[in-house]
Amino acid sequence: MQFKKWLVIGSTCILLGFLPSCRSYIRLNPRTEQLEVYIPAGEFIFGQAPENTPGSVFALQMARAALPGYWISRTQVTNAQYHKCVGAGACEYPIGPERNPYYYLPEYANHPVVYINWYQAQDFCHWAGGRLPHELEWEKAARGENANSFPWGETEDITLRAHVGRGYQGTTAAVGSFTQGHSPYDVLDMGGNVREWIDDWFDEAHVVLRGAAWYDPAVYSLTYTRLSHEPGSAGEGRGFRCVFDDFALTSWGQ
Repeated sequence: MQFKKWLVIGSTCILLGFLPSCRSYIRLNPRTEQLEVYIPAGEFIFGQAPENTPGSVFALQMARAALPGYWISRTQVTNAQYHKCVGAGACEYPIGPERNPYYYLPEYANHPVVYINWYQAQDFCHWAGGRLPHELEWEKAARGENANSFPWGETEDITLRAHVGRGYQGTTAAVGSFTQGHSPYDVLDMGGNVREWIDDWFDEAHVVLRGAAWYDPAVYSLTYTRLSHEPGSAGEGRGFRCVFDDFALTSWGQ
C-alpha cells in the first residue's frame, strides 16, 4: 500500500511537469525499501571558512557551487537492505561472521552495513537504480544552502544528535535513531554512525569518505570534514548511502 501511495504521488508529479510543489516529499524505493529525500537544484556554500571552529580535517576551501536536483538515501544503507541485494545476486557478501557478526544477526538488521568496500557500495547503488554520491552532493544534503557547520546547525551539543565520540567499546546504532541530528533536508545520520564512501578520489590511491563513525571524535561530525581510504579496503566504520539522478520515479535499476 505504501508503495502504491508514492507511485500515485510520483505519477501525478510527472504529469504536472515536476512542479516545485511536488518536490517536498520523501519517496520509497521499491527495490531497497529505503526512503529517499529530494535535494532541490540551486546554489549552496561548501567547504571551510577561516572563521569556522572547531577546525576540521582536509576540508575544501569555502566556495559556492550550483547543483541540479537529485535524490539521496535518507539513512545509511542497512544490513537488511544490503542483504536484499545479495539475495538478488547483484552484491557480494560482506566479510564473514568472524569479523562482521552483526550482518548475520537479525537484531542488527536496521543497523548500517559495514565491512563493505567502495566497489561493493557501487554495486549496491547501481542495483538500487542510483550511484554513490559525489562529495558536493553529500555536503549539500548534510548542510543545506546556508553552510551549516553540523547537519543540525551550529550547536556543538552532539550527544542527542549523532552517534559519534563513543570510543571503540560500542558499535553502530540503528539508522535514524538520532532524529534531532537531521539535516536541513531531513536527511539522517550525516553526523555519525559510520563514515560514508564517496564517488570522488582524494588522491591517486584513495577515495573520499564523508561523515563520522561512532568511535570518531566529534570534530568529524562537521559537514565539511573529509577523510579518505583505499577503495578496496572494507572496515567496521565504513558504510554508505546512495544518490539518484533526477529522472522519472520509475527509473530504478534494471
